[in-house]
Amino acid sequence: MTRTARLASIVTLACLGAPVLADTIYVAGPDGILMKADADTGVFEFAGVCSGPVSSMAKHQGDLLLADSNGVIYRIDLDLGFPVDLWPVPSNCTDMVMYGDSLYISGSTGQVLRVDPVAKQVTDTYYANDDIRALSIFNNTIYAGANSTAIYRTTVGFDDFEMFTVCGGQVRSATTDGTDLLVGAEHAIVYRFDATNGNYKSTFSVGVNCSAIAMHGGDVLVSDTSGVIKRFDAQTGALKATYDAGFRVNAMIVVTPCLADFNGDGSLNTLDVLLFLNAWSAKDDSADLDGNGTHDTLDVLNFLNLYNAGCN
Repeated sequence: MTRTARLASIVTLACLGAPVLADTIYVAGPDGILMKADADTGVFEFAGVCSGPVSSMAKHQGDLLLADSNGVIYRIDLDLGFPVDLWPVPSNCTDMVMYGDSLYISGSTGQVLRVDPVAKQVTDTYYANDDIRALSIFNNTIYAGANSTAIYRTTVGFDDFEMFTVCGGQVRSATTDGTDLLVGAEHAIVYRFDATNGNYKSTFSVGVNCSAIAMHGGDVLVSDTSGVIKRFDAQTGALKATYDAGFRVNAMIVVTPCLADFNGDGSLNTLDVLLFLNAWSAKDDSADLDGNGTHDTLDVLNFLNLYNAGCN
């Protein structure tokens, strides 16, 4: 693209405001294919490819990090759809979660690695001494679910896990709704545990083997190695929709666009501020951040707070 064309694109964006961005489901599996779907419609399309059998994924700085079972991390540029970087880690990467600025990676040998995804170095190692298959991290606590049905936990910054609770089946995936820990078991059951004390709260049958799990808008998405993804009400367990990725799913993540990245290019800079202010001045719906139908200074303050907080 020429400099003139780039300037024309910027002017067009400034006039029209930011594009409408939807939450996106990304899934990947052993063939290395990455697929994506609008989180509301669930219609999948090709999104990219990496050269290894994908076992887990996480989001970092506007890119996706895909891990293969051989211990290689691929950074996927979502605009290009292929790897722009890769590096090895000493793990078979059964699951992977970003928390703060660190990437946490579990493995079947019982270790959870804390990795700096910028420096590409292991900065800490946690020991569970079990075949860990699933990770979830919130409120500064790491939860690790094992093939043995045990669930362990430790505090970020501490080295060793302690027994937390026991699932009713072999753990395959885990997530959180911000209060409770939701665990997907091999025998097609999702278990809900109190994240504070580990007390069992409820279960619901999902009809898939819970190869991956993710939250979206108060619903829980559960995938199967056959490629079927089901959406359930996370509280009642009522089935709301069924999607088909078309291939074996080993990893799934829901990516919510960063509102401060107003032009959606994966980075924060003054252009995002200018585009937001132009949209706000034009009373474009994209700049009504609190959704109250009014463009006022509260929208500007909300945007600046989001911008200062940055995008994970």
